[in-house]
Amino acid sequence: MNKKGWFISASILGMVVAGSTGVYAGSNLPAIKAFLNNKIGIAVNQVDFQPVDDKGKELYPITYNNTTYLPVRAVSDALNVPIRYDQANNKIWIGSAGSGEPSSSTAAFQRPKHLPSDFPLPADTKKIELIESASGNTKSVYFTLQTRESLKHWIETYTAYLQQRGYDAIADSSSDTVIELVSSSDTESVLIEGKIIDQKNNILQYSITWSTR
Repeated sequence: MNKKGWFISASILGMVVAGSTGVYAGSNLPAIKAFLNNKIGIAVNQVDFQPVDDKGKELYPITYNNTTYLPVRAVSDALNVPIRYDQANNKIWIGSAGSGEPSSSTAAFQRPKHLPSDFPLPADTKKIELIESASGNTKSVYFTLQTRESLKHWIETYTAYLQQRGYDAIADSSSDTVIELVSSSDTESVLIEGKIIDQKNNILQYSITWSTR
């Protein structure tokens, strides 16, 4: 399907925790009563800082049991510290790759800066091509990658992610050897397409074409 026309020193109180990415939706996590604390200001290197999510919505600290929590991804971005969520191991990696992190991971390459921060990518991502552009609030990404991870897993992962993100009906033309998903929301459009290019070595290559409207 030819859809490429779419191409598209902070002092922190308490520990820093991750913002919601939808990963835990429906899980049996204990409920707590916390307070959205919009009276606390944040400064990074003596400059006022307002955390926002990847859609530009303002985020505020949460206070629970006299401890204040900040959204880890927004803070990491402000401090220019790499961060990624390892879905397979249910772990958040902050900073450069260490001895405990898989050697072939997304930390080994520069994640597309305009792709939504919670957009899933394989742990063994190998970048093939990356084109990004931004003008005002309009952003676009064309990212081609290779992975040895399961095609079926990524079809299911992206379908669930797009649904959680509020995309409309997802057109799925995927098969046992092909991934092809296309959808849009009120503010975004996405096309994910590719195929297994090496059956013997189980190499999947696909492109993500994402843009804001």
